[in-house]
Amino acid sequence: MPFKESRSLEDNLNIKYGIASEDVTKNSTIIWSKSNAQSIMNVLYNKSNAFLNKSSNTVLKTLVNSSIGFAGHVKLVDLQPNTTYYYKVWFTDLNNSSLKSDYKTGKLKHLLIIKI
Repeated sequence: MPFKESRSLEDNLNIKYGIASEDVTKNSTIIWSKSNAQSIMNVLYNKSNAFLNKSSNTVLKTLVNSSIGFAGHVKLVDLQPNTTYYYKVWFTDLNNSSLKSDYKTGKLKHLLIIKI
């Protein structure tokens, strides 16, 4: 799909295949997702589920484009062991941040990793 300079409201961004967390370390994990077009992947996270509905939060962002199959990932750092985190993912248009995908939410339990 060639990149379009601008999108219409009918030309919706969407999240393909959901969201996932992977590559867990003792204090980090990676959140990934995939869009249907070149866009910005946005992720916010916190220990409180209520946090996901506030608009004043810091959002981690990354560009997704066709060279990476419209897939993106962000690394969550400084996570505490044995703690549940909630996260929210959505995509926004490069030129118009009011054009965005629906969001998906997830939660993960960051466990203490012990080497034996």
